[in-house]
Amino acid sequence: MVWPSVNWTAHYADCPDGRRCRHHTVFPNWWLDMVSRGIPYDSDADTALQHAAGRVNRYRGHPPLQPEPLLFAQQVVLDSLVVAPAPITESWVMGSLAAVGGLARWVHGLGQPLTRDHALGEATRYRWISGAGHLTAESASIYAVRLELIADHLNGVSIKRLPRATKATEAPVEPLTPTEQADLWAWARGLRPRTRRERVQGHILLGLGFGLTRNEKYRITTDHVFTDADGVHVAVTDPDGALIRFVTCRRDWEDHLLRYVATVQHGGYLVAPWRLDPPPGSAVDESLRRAHKWAPPVEFNNVRLRNTWLCEHLADGTPLKILMAAAGVAEANHLHKLLTLLPTPNSAAAAAALRGPERGAAR
Repeated sequence: MVWPSVNWTAHYADCPDGRRCRHHTVFPNWWLDMVSRGIPYDSDADTALQHAAGRVNRYRGHPPLQPEPLLFAQQVVLDSLVVAPAPITESWVMGSLAAVGGLARWVHGLGQPLTRDHALGEATRYRWISGAGHLTAESASIYAVRLELIADHLNGVSIKRLPRATKATEAPVEPLTPTEQADLWAWARGLRPRTRRERVQGHILLGLGFGLTRNEKYRITTDHVFTDADGVHVAVTDPDGALIRFVTCRRDWEDHLLRYVATVQHGGYLVAPWRLDPPPGSAVDESLRRAHKWAPPVEFNNVRLRNTWLCEHLADGTPLKILMAAAGVAEANHLHKLLTLLPTPNSAAAAAALRGPERGAAR
């Protein structure tokens, strides 16, 4: 067997294009068969599927399952082979059978209906995983992800992708209206399981209340939130823990934030309240992506939440110097692009703004 790097090194040593080389890179079949999926049943996808079907047919469970949960597990896994990596591997089939078989055994033992809608529903899966004391934390995590993948496929749940973050050359994401903000918060409070609900609530509060960016949110703990006579504030830090700036929460979100922080353990992260160490950004992003399966009332992402905060301050007439400092914006160019998203004031409001506040009789 020859590693891909052997051919790659030999080619680039002689290629006149150097780093601009666009020649075809050769990856041997034996290596492709092992990419992110272990060793498959067979290099041919069709043959591998036949082996997988045979393995499903021989499955009995340990200890052996009763006929009804056994048939349920076999049918579910067989119908789910389409979402397995191809060519399919024995480890994927066995892992799926173990997860679905364990779930089916538990549901059947409680006398509950062994239907796909019920057994593979989020509430049922969560109850089984959270109460499966015989599983290690790693196994429970793997089973939860595998069952969610299978449930999404069989129960026809479509995953909505988060809107892409805006770039300097793209139009900014439209801000949320007050009604949309209220609807989004009500939806977030009803999410399940608890970890997903708390992560989404933390993102909404830090986005709409303080206008923080994605990376800034991951560093905020209860120790960074404080109150005084001037309101509720958060201390934004850099990755090394050095203070960058203080931001004051918008009045509409103060009570929601304080109630939420009161439920977080001391020193816990607002986007992952059960953790005392920094949460990995990829895990939080994935949780937000999966939350979109549960029909949010409006599309949202980190950029849209921050733009909403910025636009509300611009509409309220917050002085630019104060707003730019709170947002961590060095130049006003970004704020200028948001002007097209602000509502057009009527003539009376425009006239009142241009006249300015009353300052007493002129001397």
